[in-house]
Amino acid sequence: MWQQAHDTIVAVATAFGRGARQIIRISGPEAWQAIKRVVTFQESVPKEEPLQPLVFATWLDWEGLPARIPCDVFYWPSGRSYTAQPVVELHTICCGPLAQEIIARLKLRPARPGEFTLRAFLSGRVDLTQAEAVVGVVEAREVRELHTALQQLAGGIGGPLRALREELLDLVADVEAGLDFAEEDLPFLSWEELENRVTAAGRTLEQIKRQFEKRRGNTELPRVVLVGPPNAGKSTLFNALLSTERAIVSPVPGTTRDYLTAVCTHRGVTFELVDTAGLESWPGKVTACASGSTNSTETSTGDGDSSIAEKMQAATQRAAQTADLWLLCWEATQYSPQTVGAAWDIHNSQTLLVLTKADLLPIGGSSSCPEDAFLVSARCNIGLEMLKDAIVNGLLAQQETSAGVVAVTAMRCRDALQRASDAIQQAQELIRRRESEDFIATALRVALSSIGEITGEVYSEEILSRIFSRFCIGK
Repeated sequence: MWQQAHDTIVAVATAFGRGARQIIRISGPEAWQAIKRVVTFQESVPKEEPLQPLVFATWLDWEGLPARIPCDVFYWPSGRSYTAQPVVELHTICCGPLAQEIIARLKLRPARPGEFTLRAFLSGRVDLTQAEAVVGVVEAREVRELHTALQQLAGGIGGPLRALREELLDLVADVEAGLDFAEEDLPFLSWEELENRVTAAGRTLEQIKRQFEKRRGNTELPRVVLVGPPNAGKSTLFNALLSTERAIVSPVPGTTRDYLTAVCTHRGVTFELVDTAGLESWPGKVTACASGSTNSTETSTGDGDSSIAEKMQAATQRAAQTADLWLLCWEATQYSPQTVGAAWDIHNSQTLLVLTKADLLPIGGSSSCPEDAFLVSARCNIGLEMLKDAIVNGLLAQQETSAGVVAVTAMRCRDALQRASDAIQQAQELIRRRESEDFIATALRVALSSIGEITGEVYSEEILSRIFSRFCIGK
């Protein structure tokens, strides 16, 4: 596929269908000469390839065209474009037949799927993880996925991997230098320094592995769990956030016996909302109920119902432990810092304190509420939009700090990361046993090769074909 990376290609870069503008993209050494076959410039232009990016006002005007069609030509010279080749983009009105006629008159080879980004990769403009992020941007279905793809495109995962690979390259060079000059008894690297550097590389690799493991499956959404004591208005708030009656609401404490889930979307971010049974204290401070014991409140109506209550509390804790964000619900009229702080951990980035039933507060009664709490009334529709905004902001903030990975990269790289990790561990074991440095260098080279597969320093035609076949034409 890359054997033809030096000819000139053309493709429509915008999606097919109706639209205001259409972009036709050209890349290759003949790009400048080709565009002059189809446009008439409104000003004098250089005969040779320009040396800097330029924008030209032009029009389409050829025999058989009933009228002149205005368009713009954007030009990037070699070394200053996405592909590192001369690139021209023709921006004109969106019309399928017109685009076909322009491409026919250009007399260039049609681009294959992903060929522009392939050329960017082969020229060193992007690594493989960034190339795959382009697919992530195009295929993003919600803001969360778009943020992940844009972070990866900016080098969020490729940067740490390249830095780790550079460290391992230096380490292998030092180890092999010691082998080359072994007879001269020169202390290139002590065992202690070698062990420290390999251990540090292992820690870095484990951090990168955790970033990949945080990548959720395509069907898994971030989870927002409503927690709090019984009768705190969780189910009513659950219904209000969904704008539908999903949960049964009753003034009797303990009505909710199992957790309910529903999908909610706000500002383009989709998440799973979970309503749970009441707890008297924070899930992290409550003894797990797998053994049948619990510190939670008794909501059963008799001894015969105690096992159901225990199972209910255990289910609530399990749901809470899988949360990306907690909404700690507390009735506004019952709130006091001492009561809440004694049993619930509210001082963490994963928790939003929500004071419910605000319509029951006396006039001026909200002054005792903490500034970072959200005062809401599901019955009177007070504070719900502000709470939804806070949920979305909290989830996006977590997404930014977790530096997620687009799905296609996570699937491709899992095995390579594990092989690199195994090789680092093997090198550590060889160092502890003071084995031959030749064996240690071999293990480190395996780790280097595995990391290179992820970023693209090590690749094959089969790997590239598999990756870039996922792209649409024009990207």
